[in-house]
Parts: sequence; C-alpha cells; structure tokens
Amino acid sequence: SSGINAEYGLKICLAIMCSLVLTLLLYSDVFHGIEIAWLCVVLAGCQFCLIKSVQPDSASPTQGFNHITPISRPIYFLLSAGILLGLDVARKNSWYCEEMYGWKLCSPRSIGHGFAAVKTMMMFFPVIFLFGLFPQVNTFLLFVLEQIDVHVFGGNACHSVSGAFVSLTRSLTAVGLVNGLCYAALLAVASHTT
Repeated sequence: SSGINAEYGLKICLAIMCSLVLTLLLYSDVFHGIEIAWLCVVLAGCQFCLIKSVQPDSASPTQGFNHITPISRPIYFLLSAGILLGLDVARKNSWYCEEMYGWKLCSPRSIGHGFAAVKTMMMFFPVIFLFGLFPQVNTFLLFVLEQIDVHVFGGNACHSVSGAFVSLTRSLTAVGLVNGLCYAALLAVASHTT
C-alpha cells in the first residue's frame, strides 16, 4: 500500500515538474511558432504515460507491467529540458573557454550545435520513444554511474544501480581519504621547514 502511494506521489511530482519546466522553456523563448504546439504535444505524451502506461513498452526488457517504464519518459524530458536551458544560458552569455588540441570546448559555435541537437532531439521524442531508442531510466543511470566509476576512478562494471552507486561512493571516499592524508602530510612538512 505504501509502495503504491509512493509511486503515485512520484508520478504527481514528475507531472508537476514537467509542467514547470515547460513553462521555463516557453518563457526562455527557445521555441517559436509551430514548435511550441509540438512541444506541448511532446509534454502531453510524457504526462499521459504517467496516467496510462503503454505496456509492453519497446524499451522494456520484461513482459508484463514494469513500474520503471511510466517514469522514464518524463525523466528524459526533464533531463533534456535542463540541458537545453543550460545551453541557452551559455549561448546568451560569454564564458571563459578551455582549449583542447586547438579546439575550443565551449565556443559559441559548439554551444549552438549542441543547443540545436538537443532541441531537435526533444522534438523527435515521440518517435524516439516509439522505437525504444532510449533505455529505461534505471539502465541509463546504471550506465552513467558505471562510466564515471570506470573512466574517472578505474573501477569495474556493475550489474545494478545500487551496486554502481556503492562502487562510486566507495571510490569517492577512497580518493577523498588519500587526498586528505596527502594534504595533511604536505601541511606537516611545510610547518616543519619554516
């Protein structure tokens, strides 16, 4: 009973957050003309799946009802809209830009291309979800946590989101402890030499 109430509460919060993010997108003047109407259709599809989940979903690896499937579309909408709003702010302001191998990482041109790519992807959400081109949100979270742990800390692959979270937390804790001890040793050496 409490699990069902928590699920309904999460769905209500996601629907409200999606509506608020749509309001921010409309006020930021990112979309124009027919794009506004189509964005409302995209949001309606994301919110409708919270009410009546499409089962079986093409991104779902299991047959039957899957509790993760209804919340995946709104979370992808929120992530994409957040990235789009961030790129819009970066596009309108000037930032200090790092250069790597002669290529500016945050040049106005690259920010504009990223902005256009995310905006186009959001417009194609109904087709993307129809063919199941995005994984479920738990699979996506597992992939992101696993990639951070493997490429930043040299960790191993995981088989669950909780395992990936524990592994990343363990790596962060170990790096924090080692850096803290090294910094304390440097402070001790500096105090003895002066």
